[in-house]
Amino acid sequence: MLVVRYNEDVSLNSGIIIMKNSKYSRELIKYWASTDCYENRIKPWQDQGCIRYCYVNNINKMRNNSVILNLGVLQKFKYKPKDTSLIVHFANGTTESRIQDMTKLKNEWL
Repeated sequence: MLVVRYNEDVSLNSGIIIMKNSKYSRELIKYWASTDCYENRIKPWQDQGCIRYCYVNNINKMRNNSVILNLGVLQKFKYKPKDTSLIVHFANGTTESRIQDMTKLKNEWL
């Protein structure tokens, strides 16, 4: 499994997760969706909180079965020309600015 780290803390972001289709992955996802994970999550977020809880407590040996990348290696939150990230999030800004950035990205890469 691959998840992204915001900083040196266990601030894992579940926005990007790459998982192999395996019994291990299915069991971990099943636990993430469980009431137990929700009740024990590291608040305030549901999905990130459950992933953080699993990582901190090494649920299902998550630490041994995960690769953690720093923010910016796989994804960015702001488009920059000639960016090499595989994923660009357009979560911030106005609708117009996101459309402009997506248009620039399309024109640059397609």
